[in-house]
Amino acid sequence: PSERSLFSTHLVSSPTSDNPLVFGFWGMDNNSEVIDDYWLLDCNSMRWSSIGYSVTDSPTARLWCKSCSFFNTNKMTAEIFVFGGCVGPLIGPASQHSIDLP
Repeated sequence: PSERSLFSTHLVSSPTSDNPLVFGFWGMDNNSEVIDDYWLLDCNSMRWSSIGYSVTDSPTARLWCKSCSFFNTNKMTAEIFVFGGCVGPLIGPASQHSIDLP
């Protein structure tokens, strides 16, 4: 990923895998522009992979948000829940969303 500040990350692990992943998203670049992208870090290989989401699947990029993960053992899927944050450097609060991980 490109250099950024005010980004969000969350550790995602599966009870059936010994390879945790770090999900990194959003942030602000050196020109104070909000970055709207998603990345996964494979903790075993220490390699980043870009994750593409369409506009309809993705919540609005934001800064200063909080997140948590949920792994559904029945469906063997993970979700990231995103709470609050600001949609720009000093622009009002944003609502909560969930992001399905591939």
